[in-house]
Amino acid sequence: MRFALGRGCPVVLEGIFHSPTYGAMLTGLADDHGGVTLGFVRDLTFEEPLRRHESREDGVDHGEAEMRRWWLGSALVDGLDERLC
Repeated sequence: MRFALGRGCPVVLEGIFHSPTYGAMLTGLADDHGGVTLGFVRDLTFEEPLRRHESREDGVDHGEAEMRRWWLGSALVDGLDERLC
């Protein structure tokens, strides 16, 4: 990420970024980046990612109970300027 950002390349991060785990890394990247940094968080109900997961063709390696334990909802990362969409 830093390599690409340092060369002016756009970088897109997608995933579940729990603030206590990833917050320092993400805010560090944003602080060190000289360009525009935008953050977007999908405002989804739990049922939407569950539906998408259950429709995957490559198999389901975990179920609803595990996903409920991981579910953060539209949790924002402390220190980032993020927008719900």
